[in-house]
Amino acid sequence: MTGLTLTVVNHDERGDEETFAAIAGLTPTEYDLQISSNIPNPAHPAVPDVLNHDRRVRLVDDSLAHRLNIIVASNDPQIFPGSTIFFSKAMLAELKASGTTAAVVGDAPPGAFTGFLANFLAGRQYYRGELTRGGHSTLSVIVHGTPTPLPVIEVRGHLTVAGQGDDVDALVFDNPSWPITLRWTSQGRAFQITAIDWPATGVRDQGVARGGLAGLSGKTCRAEVHGIYFAFGSAILVPQSDVALTAVSDLLRANSSWVVTIEGHTDNIGSKASNLDLSERRAAAVRDALVTRFHIVPARLSATGFGDTRPVAPNGTVEGRARNRRVELSRKC
Repeated sequence: MTGLTLTVVNHDERGDEETFAAIAGLTPTEYDLQISSNIPNPAHPAVPDVLNHDRRVRLVDDSLAHRLNIIVASNDPQIFPGSTIFFSKAMLAELKASGTTAAVVGDAPPGAFTGFLANFLAGRQYYRGELTRGGHSTLSVIVHGTPTPLPVIEVRGHLTVAGQGDDVDALVFDNPSWPITLRWTSQGRAFQITAIDWPATGVRDQGVARGGLAGLSGKTCRAEVHGIYFAFGSAILVPQSDVALTAVSDLLRANSSWVVTIEGHTDNIGSKASNLDLSERRAAAVRDALVTRFHIVPARLSATGFGDTRPVAPNGTVEGRARNRRVELSRKC
């Protein structure tokens, strides 16, 4: 589905670095992924540069490939024939039928990793080996705004290249039509898909499709907006936010008497002061975008931040922190 967006988290000592991959185009033979991730900026360590990259994947490779190019470099070609990004349908079918599947994984060399689907300068190495099926379990993912336990197959293996070994642990969505990798661990680091969003199919369901915006007209007069994405540790809105911002602006135009407060919230990584500042700047960035790009009257919007003081989930897990990093709208009613 065009507009479907995955939020991918890589956790390190700085916090949860998020990368966003959205399906920007779909044809009968291939789809285009619009990927936004972060590049450290030595001149301004607190404000990363945002890398936007397009990757084209053939549907035949999503079905049959055993080669996974799981990261994106700034000098990559747009398409890698014979490879996909997540597990292919054939790999999942082989794991379920025989318990093993062959894999070739294009990854950064040890020590060069800067994030899943992210820019790196040290090149790509192809690790080869066999992956083995483990047990079955579930992983909580925010699907269309709702925390949802998705069924997964546990996968393990030892891959090698030029004498170097790499132990892999993965959780693969147990869905024969879409066996995406929900968690991948190798080289002592991990990425995890924390959210899956998609756009509305029409004007009537835009509120439901993007974070329950219809809640603004309900008894609570409050809505959590899913689909607004920021670069890591900053208030920079990435392009994948445009669908949600459009839905918000359409709702405000349809209810011209509403005066709305935009609220920013964070997880608890970092100091109280830095989290409060970040939440305020993110709320202000959303307000600015609605005013300057979507032409909402400034007097109808205010912005405030609450930092990490109002969590909706435990901060001890990647998925819990992902829920706590959010934007909410409220109005007097």
